[in-house]
Amino acid sequence: MIINQDREFMRQAIKMATKGVFSASPNPRVGCVIVKDSKVIGKGGHITAGKEHAEIIALKEAGLDAEGSSVYTTLEPCNTSGKTPPCTHSLINAKVSRVIVAMKDPNPNVNGGGISDLIKAGISVTYGVLEVEAINLNLGFIKRMKYGQPWVRAKVAMSMDGFIALLSGDSKWITRQQARKDGHKWRARSCMIMTGIGTLRKDNPQLNVRSVKTSRQPTKVLIDSKLELDINYSFFDSSQTIVFTSVHSNYDDNQKKQFKDKNIEILKISCNPKFPNHLDLRGVLKELAARGCNELHLEAGAKLSGSFMQENLIDECLIYVAPIFLGKGLPVFQVTESVKSLFDASKWAFSEVVKLGDDLRIILRPCGFDPLGFFHKDSN
Repeated sequence: MIINQDREFMRQAIKMATKGVFSASPNPRVGCVIVKDSKVIGKGGHITAGKEHAEIIALKEAGLDAEGSSVYTTLEPCNTSGKTPPCTHSLINAKVSRVIVAMKDPNPNVNGGGISDLIKAGISVTYGVLEVEAINLNLGFIKRMKYGQPWVRAKVAMSMDGFIALLSGDSKWITRQQARKDGHKWRARSCMIMTGIGTLRKDNPQLNVRSVKTSRQPTKVLIDSKLELDINYSFFDSSQTIVFTSVHSNYDDNQKKQFKDKNIEILKISCNPKFPNHLDLRGVLKELAARGCNELHLEAGAKLSGSFMQENLIDECLIYVAPIFLGKGLPVFQVTESVKSLFDASKWAFSEVVKLGDDLRIILRPCGFDPLGFFHKDSN
């Protein structure tokens, strides 16, 4: 049975989980709080992949007092060995009396196995406390585990009349400094940042995290179907870049050495049968998921963003709106096929609207999106 006290302590566990928002990738963000006699005796958050899990950190803090305690964890404890031992073994050995879980682990290697092992050991398990909050914290991990693709977040900065730049391409700056700084937080939480060759040519952006203190820089991803990149772009001043290009693209040995020296990995991929001039973006996403990408931050121009929108590959829109009117300009999404009626329009719902100085930050998700349905739906 779920009681109010369970919700309160689970909120504290979720707060601990947020400590890994920028750094836990490719692992999920997990928090844990251990309670005895209504007092917190241990807490932990999973910060870095390969390091101790949240439950282990909390158990170490609780020490011998963990015996007979209640353990609140935002994700089902793992029962498999990877870079770290199974958390279920540590909980069982600590002789805790109760484990309260927000959500099951969508990893098919766990997915209920951890809960089952705890119950078999005589530990009482309560499941589903603040489940939606826990799901929202790990949408990317869920998407990768259940659907084999990363959660795609498209970032846009636009005027009140829906333009991302002047007709000349000039877009610096549509939004003010506070909004631009906020954008770096969303870059920081992503596993990878994607853009297109058109944006590199026009803006020569760095597309890294600068305004947020973080121990990890997201991997950069470039869509360049004709392999027209210049290795001297600021975009390539990073530890790793993945470039997707057409299977028909070629490069010589000298270019191959230049790419290697710059830590640029070239991946050839087939074109989309429906849109022959576009790469197979679903194939791109599957490849990125196979490389551990939970959240993909799409920060591109109208063409690439439009391709993602047209193929229904965007899970969330992160839109910064400035109180200016341009009259004419470049659209947010440029698509090859327009809708025939309003009934066919791509429909979205406001998930969040926040004022940042003079600008607005709007988060949109597809109309009808339900975190619980997304998590519990059979993906097969």
